[in-house]
Amino acid sequence: MQAPADKTLARPRVGWGGLAAIAMLALSGCALREGAAALDIQVVGTPVDASQLQLIPGSLRSSRLLAGKDGDPWLAVSAPDEILVPGGSEPMAELEGPLHIYQLSPPQQHYRVDTQYTRLPSTPAQSLCAYQLDKDGVFRVSLLQVGSAETNRFEVGVKPPLLLCGQRTLTFWHLGRDNQILPVIRRYPDGSVYRKDLPWPTEANPMYEQGPQFFDAREDVLFAIDGDYHTLAMYIDSNETVDLGAMYWGRTVDRLYIGMDFDGALWVYDIDAKKMMPIGYRVSTIGNVIGIHSQRHELVTCDWDGLRALSLPRVGQPLRVVAPQRVLDATPCEVQTSTLERLDSVIVYSPNATSEVYQVRAVPIDGSAAPRIMLNGVSEILRPVEGSAALRSVVSRSEGVVVSAVCQNRATYYRTTPEGVYGLGVSDGWMSGQRFMERGRDARFSLDCSYLYFKEHAANVRKLGTLHALPVPIDPTRDQPLPAPLRLAYNVGLIALMPDGRLLASTDLAVLGPQNRLLAIDVPRQQAQALAWGLSAVTRALFVGSYFPGRREIIAEVRDGSVGGLHGMVVLDSGERGAN
Repeated sequence: MQAPADKTLARPRVGWGGLAAIAMLALSGCALREGAAALDIQVVGTPVDASQLQLIPGSLRSSRLLAGKDGDPWLAVSAPDEILVPGGSEPMAELEGPLHIYQLSPPQQHYRVDTQYTRLPSTPAQSLCAYQLDKDGVFRVSLLQVGSAETNRFEVGVKPPLLLCGQRTLTFWHLGRDNQILPVIRRYPDGSVYRKDLPWPTEANPMYEQGPQFFDAREDVLFAIDGDYHTLAMYIDSNETVDLGAMYWGRTVDRLYIGMDFDGALWVYDIDAKKMMPIGYRVSTIGNVIGIHSQRHELVTCDWDGLRALSLPRVGQPLRVVAPQRVLDATPCEVQTSTLERLDSVIVYSPNATSEVYQVRAVPIDGSAAPRIMLNGVSEILRPVEGSAALRSVVSRSEGVVVSAVCQNRATYYRTTPEGVYGLGVSDGWMSGQRFMERGRDARFSLDCSYLYFKEHAANVRKLGTLHALPVPIDPTRDQPLPAPLRLAYNVGLIALMPDGRLLASTDLAVLGPQNRLLAIDVPRQQAQALAWGLSAVTRALFVGSYFPGRREIIAEVRDGSVGGLHGMVVLDSGERGAN
């Protein structure tokens, strides 16, 4: 199925395409530098030559991060097309066609997986769940380890399978009521792969969303729903099954299963102790769970009695009738559905999110401050906000503005420019009733909400602008003037937030050439580290450290249309924050 090869990645030949650069400069209308104003940062470090970087064919839209058996990062690139739906932002559940697998660390091997269909678990994926229809008319599945030359194939049958793909476990079944067993393919710590068969949940019909649902984080337990809509905890290695009862909704986190029964009562099941405990709280028909704060061991609900933090019971404690709870916001709260996302220290939510006109509020989960109204009279939200630290793309028609982001309980920025007046994505920018941006784009808050980054004077074909960092006041008010923004770089293209808090920026792009740089900017220190020169068309960036803590690699997608320009992906070292 796969043929590993000890091949290193090709090194590109790079030319600068002078005529193309001149033509592009004429179109962009940008000078090398907008005026003589000095930058507010110091650029340090020795950048690498982009022409010496190893090139990975493909795009980030068609790529997913993997984890090898030694924990090192690899990259899977879909060969025939894109892993993402064009224009989308989420990976497709199933990939069609062969995959190219690239090792990001030395010796940077590359091999190809030849299969018809592949499913990947959550990023970084430790396994590839592949299946294909063979010439004998039989489907076969494989659980493949990243970076390994292993092959294993297990017969499925003549019907296409439904797959549940985990990091070390694969289970498959068919759509219909003819399932008798639940085959499980399992990789054990010694690397061996075996199949074992669990009993099929009694009378479960996958056409009614019954059958296998999800694994716990360690993949010790497979949660399934039987024909009576009872949730079953099926322990894979011990063959033990625990009936948790009829559950309307449920999810797992931190070795816990949190469930809501059909009467609205909330329950918690300890996976290790195999004990089901009542939480001591019942939501109404409009109530929902919006998340969990693991450090505080609290579940947050949204209901007619407000936004509440419920203390979760622990094994060994006496069973309780009513959960200890704190009211974070007494205003009646209603959201569309329950979720179990991990909550930050500040919860951003909508107390009346199912109404035609509603608010967006923010409150610290520890109750250290009262709820703060971040938006009022909002008529449409384009993305969910419950529990999120940042909120983007909120439309507030009643106020005649488009609110672009809410960051915790500190700040909101919005625009008043009608769509398309200055070009796609170009607008003014306002915070605390004061304008900070005239004709810019790509405004975004830093990870800790202390800065608002934006590109000013970006109404041009190439979308270049002067990069600024506006310090966000701790308590912005309309009576307090906004501080002066820091000037970070000129003629900036891509900007992206790095997991260590720095800002990645592709700069000095007025003319295509060796002066084009990729910088990692540490705004609080007013210092930027030069990572590479000669990169003129960086379109996306993926930070390996977002999934592998401590790793410094950046995978930059380059789409240089000039003659001899880079076209593909390159891997860069982001350096260490504060190293210079």
